[in-house]
Amino acid sequence: MSLLAKVSTILHGAFRRKRMEQDMDAELRFHVARYTEDLIRSGVAKEEAERRARIEFGHIEPLKEECRQARGLRLLDETGQDLRYAGRMLRKAPGFAAVAVVTLALGIGANTSIFSVLNTFVLKPLPYANPDRLLAIWSVDEKGRWRSGVAPADLYDWRRDSPVFEQICAWRNPPYTLQQQGSNPEQLVGGQVSAEFFKMLGVAPQLGRDFLPQEDSPGAPRVAILSNDLWRSHFAGDPAMIGKSIQIDGEAATVVGIAPPGFHLPLMGKAMLWMPFALSAEDRANRRRGYLGVIARMKPGVSVSRATMFLKTLAGRMQETYPATNRGRTVQMRTLRDEIGMQGAKDPTVILFGLVGCVLLIACSNVANLIVGRAVGRQKEMAVRLAIGAGRARLLRQLLTENLVLFLMAGALSVLFALWGIRWIADSIPLQIRDYLPNSGALRVDLPTLLYTLAIALLSGLVFGFAPAFHCWRMDVNHGLKESGSRGSAGGSASRLKNCLIVLETSLALVVLVASGLLVKGMVKMYASENGLNPHGLITARIFLSDPKYADPKKDRAFTKAVLEQLSILPGVESAALAMYFPYSGNNGAARYAIEGRTAPAPAEQSIMMFDAVSTDYFNTMGIPLLRGRVFSEQDRPDSVPVALINQTMAQRNWPGEDPVGKRIRWGTNLDRTLTVVGVVKDNGGIDETGMPHPQTFLAAEQFPMRGMTVALRTRSDSVDVAAGIRRAVQAVDGSQAVLRIQTMEELMAEQQAQFSVVGQVTSFFALLSLFLAALGIYGVMAYSVAARTQEFGIRLALGAGRGTLAGMVLRQGMKLTLLGLAIGLAGAFGVTRLMSSILYQVSPNDVPTFTGISALLLVVAVLACYLPARRASSIEPTRALRCE
Repeated sequence: MSLLAKVSTILHGAFRRKRMEQDMDAELRFHVARYTEDLIRSGVAKEEAERRARIEFGHIEPLKEECRQARGLRLLDETGQDLRYAGRMLRKAPGFAAVAVVTLALGIGANTSIFSVLNTFVLKPLPYANPDRLLAIWSVDEKGRWRSGVAPADLYDWRRDSPVFEQICAWRNPPYTLQQQGSNPEQLVGGQVSAEFFKMLGVAPQLGRDFLPQEDSPGAPRVAILSNDLWRSHFAGDPAMIGKSIQIDGEAATVVGIAPPGFHLPLMGKAMLWMPFALSAEDRANRRRGYLGVIARMKPGVSVSRATMFLKTLAGRMQETYPATNRGRTVQMRTLRDEIGMQGAKDPTVILFGLVGCVLLIACSNVANLIVGRAVGRQKEMAVRLAIGAGRARLLRQLLTENLVLFLMAGALSVLFALWGIRWIADSIPLQIRDYLPNSGALRVDLPTLLYTLAIALLSGLVFGFAPAFHCWRMDVNHGLKESGSRGSAGGSASRLKNCLIVLETSLALVVLVASGLLVKGMVKMYASENGLNPHGLITARIFLSDPKYADPKKDRAFTKAVLEQLSILPGVESAALAMYFPYSGNNGAARYAIEGRTAPAPAEQSIMMFDAVSTDYFNTMGIPLLRGRVFSEQDRPDSVPVALINQTMAQRNWPGEDPVGKRIRWGTNLDRTLTVVGVVKDNGGIDETGMPHPQTFLAAEQFPMRGMTVALRTRSDSVDVAAGIRRAVQAVDGSQAVLRIQTMEELMAEQQAQFSVVGQVTSFFALLSLFLAALGIYGVMAYSVAARTQEFGIRLALGAGRGTLAGMVLRQGMKLTLLGLAIGLAGAFGVTRLMSSILYQVSPNDVPTFTGISALLLVVAVLACYLPARRASSIEPTRALRCE
């Protein structure tokens, strides 16, 4: 019979059991009655015929049992018996059951919560059509040191007769100013996209239509697609909005569609509306400035490697064809899934998942130790069952069922711990970061998470429950029936198994503790290090002049000057300043540079600096100390010599031991622009992903006009009042302009540091849990060893051994196991921490003080865990220990 047929028969029998029992009774009684009647007809007396029928057919129940076994129902019956027996055994030992279930629930719950994060942000497919064929493309230098957007002319070259891409779409994130009658202008996060954007993603509007191909051409009518959130919050979810006109950036735009609920592209953040590009012929010919994000869909059957090779080859040709703009520039491609993961979710989550897996193994090892100890105490019971005819396979199945019941109970309880853990992690993620996470950043316990919990509970129960069950299965019946068999066996295979589990626990605990120690040390450095500015009382706000009337730099500067004047006279404001970007905002400009008077290296070897444009009072407002030279002044006008201030890192890297004031910097794509250094300021937040400072240059805002700007105010009053004052000041200069994202500098810094702090907090909790479980495991094994060797210790004491000698024996045994676990754990920790370098803040993965301190901590905890059993061994009374002998 095939496996499918067997399963079908078992299920059929299970669901129609009563009917089948009745049929078997009727069938067997029919055959008995017929056999009896045949005997009576042949002349046998009725009583004798019934007696012969009973002898011929035997008792009916054994026959029915054979029928059940043939139908597979016996296995179901025995499983039910095993489950009922397991429940009775756990009720008889409530302390053991409670400790084991809670220990396992903590480990499984921690795993479930991190799996939910991993599933949501890394594993779950993106909600687009065929997401595995979507790529994100960026322009990078040949060494991959920095990347930027793609220049429009390069994009249109890529789109022309591409053999590997179905579609290539551009996007960017300009803020849009929405003006509604009767309310103040409001700046919204927007998306400017190619007309094929929604079609390429396979997303259809819930109302209205998509963009038409001709709508991203110059001079086309302005149209917009609203997000579901904007449609409901600002327009009351009115279906009649389709075809109506709204004011965006001072010009009318027709609403043609409403995006489906929850739609967003994480690379763009939480965009509230989308409009098609309208690049002029001049813009489309631009190769010098890369400002477009690019997403492409590969043709069916095209691999990522083939698409990458095609674009890199094309980029190489463009370097030769357009050396003035494309020299030293190539492309970087990732799948959209990987690109979104690289935004900060993938690496920390995968590392956390590995560490929390270690916590689960520690918890399972602890419970396995408890099960071994309990199994040794039940050896006589098992020996009796074997002696009266129970099969060893049947006994093994019974013990595995007990362990699986224990692990499944823990799995059910772990869902509660997982719900708490998921809520804690979700609350720790700043709102602004969630906008850049896939699947809307929604963490919850869904069906895949519950299935994972069930699977991990079953797998853990089978793996860690098999060894204790196998230990009982292979026991010697004669030895188990002896009066002292259960005690005497403790020094054999059970002790070896428990010792191996302790070594495993200790090594895994060391790995988790070292990883957590490095992260916590990075957090301490992050919060304790000088950031080069004074964040207290500093409020920032983003303004973007999207109105076409500010395309003229003179009008741009006039608006900037007027806004600064209005902000400076606000009550409670000590000073005000403007900048293109701010420290800890996650944004910056990057450019190649070289030092004038020195031979410029090849494009691929040229250094990269971060740059910013700031107003005259910027450094005073931000509290950034001037170390040398001067800050910007009114004399730094558009018609004067371009000047710059640099940070410490820039000065030390290029002029070590020299005064950089008066030196000249060549910068830009072709190094054709010059800056004269007039001052040096302290490093102030221009950091890379590991927290190390970038070389940074500050330009005078008067000499470097900017459409987007961030205002900063040094205040003494409440931030809410100042926030309202910022909006009034901007409205006083131009009533059609709005302000986006008013935040304190502390909030900006918290967002920048969120990845380090969230991961550090979570791993710290797991580290404390693993330390507690490891200590509990060591204590349990040593206490078990002392209890099992009570008679031995009694004999030693009776023969004259000192009590200190016995305590030393227990301590030495515990220390041997601990030191072996530490040695294995150190080797594992050296390997694991190398994978964590991307999330460590100014800390080496091989930080010797951390490794040494954590090892010493675990050793001290192990000594304390061994102390109580050692003390108990030294206090044994020989007469009581030997009484049973």
